[in-house]
Amino acid sequence: MSGTSAVVPTAASLLLVLSGLVRCEAQDGHTTERTGWIDDAGLFSAGFGQVTFVARDGHHLTARIYRSTGFDPARGPIWFVMHGTTRDVERYIRAAAPVAERYDALAIAIHFSKEAYPRTADYTLGIERSDRKSGGWRAPEDMLYAEIEHVFDLVRDSLGGHQTGYYLFGHSAGAQFTHRLLTFLPQPRVLGAVAANAGWYTMPTNDDPRVHTMPYGLFGGPVQPRSLVGFFQTPFIIMLGDQDTTTSADDNLVRGTPEGEAQGANRLERGRHYFAVAQAQAAALHARFSWRLEIVSGAAHDAAQVIQSAGFLTFVPGAESCTGS
Repeated sequence: MSGTSAVVPTAASLLLVLSGLVRCEAQDGHTTERTGWIDDAGLFSAGFGQVTFVARDGHHLTARIYRSTGFDPARGPIWFVMHGTTRDVERYIRAAAPVAERYDALAIAIHFSKEAYPRTADYTLGIERSDRKSGGWRAPEDMLYAEIEHVFDLVRDSLGGHQTGYYLFGHSAGAQFTHRLLTFLPQPRVLGAVAANAGWYTMPTNDDPRVHTMPYGLFGGPVQPRSLVGFFQTPFIIMLGDQDTTTSADDNLVRGTPEGEAQGANRLERGRHYFAVAQAQAAALHARFSWRLEIVSGAAHDAAQVIQSAGFLTFVPGAESCTGS
């Protein structure tokens, strides 16, 4: 015998490993995971922290968090902050921290890494089945958007909370993620959301197949406009910087396809167009329309220039516009 002793796994450590490895069979026949913690210790201390978990698709993901000093685990606001195409999650959580502190929130910025999701579309448009031969769309619970719902459940359970829902902020590609989550998930538990400076949108209409075919609109997609009544009634803000006016000719992140250009020449025009189409669609469906269009004066394509306004309008009920819209 050497001087080393055998390591006997404890019941707690086995549960920690198994929490991320329970498998289930998805509707398209491929094996998926149930979202589970690897390490949730970062939730329990004020300030910056980190948690890790196994996503439903099997990827091990990290989330940077900021827990405000006044956060109430039982009922405090849980705020998901969605990064852009550069996946710079650290910059996003640093920008979100003072907002979370001001409104006693828990901010969570999941890192949807390029290692796990190499293409921007893997992050913002993960609704097609992975087996392209079978065609069709993923079940809502298997869409990447649903990972927010799964993580919300994990966080609330770990904290012993009673929150009925969560808040969302997304900028650029994160704004694409945010508005598509609300479009494609049935009855998401979103209490309020801000989509800021998206490069292009999935229009909430199927009127013209030339410009409204998925993913630019709902034609041929898994939901119909009449399914969006709940979305139209959600407190949702389209936030746009009045200086975010680069075009596809000088910015490769502004999509230059004919369908994208039909939405407007730049992000400012496209956001205004998306809001107008949604407003008209809600009127056609006789649905209450709870969205707001907010233009931030002096802001260009920078999350840090709009997140303070987003926090104010999200967490102060009935707040007046910070700027003219």
